[in-house]
This record gives sequence, structure tokens and C-alpha cells, in this order.
Amino acid sequence: MYLKKLLQIISNPIELFRFLLIQLNIILYIFNIGEFEKLKNALNILKKEKNNKRAVIVGNGPSLRLEDLEKIQNADFFAFNKIYLAFQETSWRPDFYLCEDYLVLSQNLEEISRFTSQNPKIVSLIAWYRQLKRIKKSNVYYFNYVTPKNNKQFFSLNPSKKIFCGYSVTYSALQLAVFLGYEEILFIGMDFEFKTEENLNQEYLLGDKTQNHFIKGYRKKGEKWNKPKLNQQEKAFKHSAELLSCRYKHIKVYNVTRGGKFNFFPRKNIESFF
Repeated sequence: MYLKKLLQIISNPIELFRFLLIQLNIILYIFNIGEFEKLKNALNILKKEKNNKRAVIVGNGPSLRLEDLEKIQNADFFAFNKIYLAFQETSWRPDFYLCEDYLVLSQNLEEISRFTSQNPKIVSLIAWYRQLKRIKKSNVYYFNYVTPKNNKQFFSLNPSKKIFCGYSVTYSALQLAVFLGYEEILFIGMDFEFKTEENLNQEYLLGDKTQNHFIKGYRKKGEKWNKPKLNQQEKAFKHSAELLSCRYKHIKVYNVTRGGKFNFFPRKNIESFF
């Protein structure tokens, strides 16, 4: 049976290429086990030693106000991508930083490397891509980023082994927050809508004058970025909401975004957490 399958693969150039690519990724994964083991140890320590029971997942939507982040009490914060552009305007800093988008990483690797170096207390987690240069800092950890297959959505119960793509880095943060044992999780700045001068049917978009983030100039004019896959994000967050309501009933998840269309979790007023 296995020999027959192998002969079918060898006789089909496309299948053979896919097979070899999978083997290459397995080999590269083995060579990077040290990186993932480093993440595993760090997450286990953080799980035991964290002081707060509340986590805040900070979307970069235009509704976000920096003063809100400064006022939320007794919480650990997850922030993403180019959040460091706001640091000149606030003394607030996140506890966790995540970046998984290949375009964001490849186009801003030098800035991200400088940011992680200047903020050693921020736990920085970056998706592993074999094409990208590693940031070798004690506070930088690489995770195994996995795209769901067969149009199904998954939620990782052990992010030290893998984190499933939900087409939004905030979905990865939710998997981490649940694993780390936070009992209350807040989403803020999750507008869940994008505006652009370009056709959203294109695979990639270029930065323009439209404001999709709370920081002006967040995306430079002409900068390449991935088309937002809101349908896939919706599927992911619906799946997580169902999973949490069944398996993790003790965890309360709220959306405290001012407005927006992120309606997968109950809403609460942000002021109630000041």
C-alpha cells in the first residue's frame, strides 16, 4: 500500500514537489527544535509566575486610544506588528509582542530587531519562517506557525508545539492567553473592517491614504501588505468562541472595542475596567 502510494507520488511531478517540500519542512523543523524548546520553557515559566488574571489583546484598529491602555488596571497586554510606532506618544508598554505576517516581518525586520533589543522585558514571539534571518535576543522566541488544512479551523491547546493561523495575529494571542491560564481576556481596538483605495480582490495591496490603524502613517504609501481575510478570521473566532464556551467555561472573554464589527464575544464598556 505504501509502495503504491510512493510510486504515485514519484510519477506525478506536482505531487513529488509537494512531498519533497514536506520532507524539507520536517528536516528544518528538527533543526529548529532548540528554538521551540526555548519557547516551551519560557511559556511554562510564565504560566506559573504571572501575577495578573486578566489579559488584554490590543488590536491596532483606528478606534484604539492609547489613554485606554494606560488606564486598564491589573492586566497583561498582548500587542502586535508595528505597535512600537506608538511608543513615542505613551509610557505604556505591552507585556507580550507578536508578529507572524511574513510581509510585516520581511519589510520591518530591522525595526523589529531594534525594538526587541531596546525592550528586553517584553516577551517577543515571532513566527518561524526559514527564509528570514533570526533575531537572536534572549527575549525573542520563535513559534511553529501552522495554517489549517481542508478549510477547517483549529485552536492550539499547546502553543509551545504549534499555533494555528486564524488570519489575524490576535487569534494567535488568544491561543497563548488561554494556554497561559488567564481567566479574563479583553479584546480592544478590534474594528474588524478595512478601507482601501484598491480592489480588495487582489492578493496583495499597497499602502494608501486610508486610515486602517490608530497610528497615522502606520502603513507607508506603496508598502505591500496582505489582503485582509475577514471571512477566514470570522470562521476562526467563531470556532474559538464555541470552544471556549464548551471547554473553558471559567474563562471570560469580552470585546471592549469602541464600536467596530468584532461581534464574536460579549461586549462591555471599556470604562468599567479603568
